[in-house]
Amino acid sequence: ENISIWKEMIRLSQVQFDMIYSRLNVKFDHALGESFYNPWLGEVVADLLARGIARESEGAVGVFSDGSLPPKEDPFLVNRDGEWIPDPALVRKSDGGFNYTTTDLATVDYRLKTWSPNEIVYVVDDRQS
Repeated sequence: ENISIWKEMIRLSQVQFDMIYSRLNVKFDHALGESFYNPWLGEVVADLLARGIARESEGAVGVFSDGSLPPKEDPFLVNRDGEWIPDPALVRKSDGGFNYTTTDLATVDYRLKTWSPNEIVYVVDDRQS
């Protein structure tokens, strides 16, 4: 039952998106939702681990600072009360679940392999950054 509700929500959402895109005269060649990339999420994490880009910590997997940038410029550090502390990009939660970061990485990987674009512009809102 949950899956059928989810599929109906996708359909209803797409109808609304299409209405807005039509008003803006925006057309898409391809439209793949977030769930399209679910089969590759585990592969993304495994690849990051194998390449030494991510590491496990407290049951989760994240990308941590490698110390190569000054703290102020390092996206994986945050200043709290005058002290720079790790702020990793989690790619697998300790419960085994994935998040927007993992899905975004799988999306970019798929697009690079499928279409070999010269450039990809990625825009997310604050809740996903």
